Amino acid sequence: MRPRALRGLSDNELLAQIEKIRRREHLSTIEILLHLNEVERRKLHLKLSYSSLYDYCVRHLRYSSSGASRRVAVARCIRQHPEALDLLRSHKLNVTGVSLVASVLREDNKTEILEDIQNKSQSEIDAIAARYRPAIALRDRVKPVRVAVPGSRIEGGGRAETRPPASLQSACKKSNFAHNGQSGSLTDCKETRKESGNSAAVRTEQKLLIQFLANRGFMERYEEVRALLSQRLPDTSFEAVFE
Repeated sequence: MRPRALRGLSDNELLAQIEKIRRREHLSTIEILLHLNEVERRKLHLKLSYSSLYDYCVRHLRYSSSGASRRVAVARCIRQHPEALDLLRSHKLNVTGVSLVASVLREDNKTEILEDIQNKSQSEIDAIAARYRPAIALRDRVKPVRVAVPGSRIEGGGRAETRPPASLQSACKKSNFAHNGQSGSLTDCKETRKESGNSAAVRTEQKLLIQFLANRGFMERYEEVRALLSQRLPDTSFEAVFE
């Protein structure tokens, strides 16, 4: 419908239309997944000179990289585990939910996992899936990085030299969690130079990537503090809330 036609709908008519379109969208998504499986089964993507089903989804169907990855993972998951397809059809799971557990579903655990994740939020499903993923070795660390300044560009190209501010160099020296495991390492605090042949280069700035492990109780308290500050802080990023 055209925008002007939508404006002519009553509130009840508009809401009813949305519900109808949403049901149609849901069915279309499932049909896409089933069709992708058949394309892969017939290897049609190879006949069209695409290296993989993912490549076909990105370059031919014009999905984003993340959208293509998610659909390919879910398509293969429902092919291997039809129970997940049944939950999709009944609206007890959505595509994102299935994608989060697709890599951990096995014949000996799928009944338990699919039962646990029904009607759960994305964060809840991710937490459930984490129970079945291999343990990872992480440690607290502070790592200097360079990031692009949003919306900034340097016209004219040429050489742009940058040096970490003294405060960041000091932070690197004092940190007990240098990225290479050695206290006081300045591996990433060296002066950096950037050669650019472009007419417009993105300006960057020095930041610190801070990584540490926390339990769920910590995150619950953090979210509570962030909610309390949301009315006063225009920016509720991690950095802003901690500061």
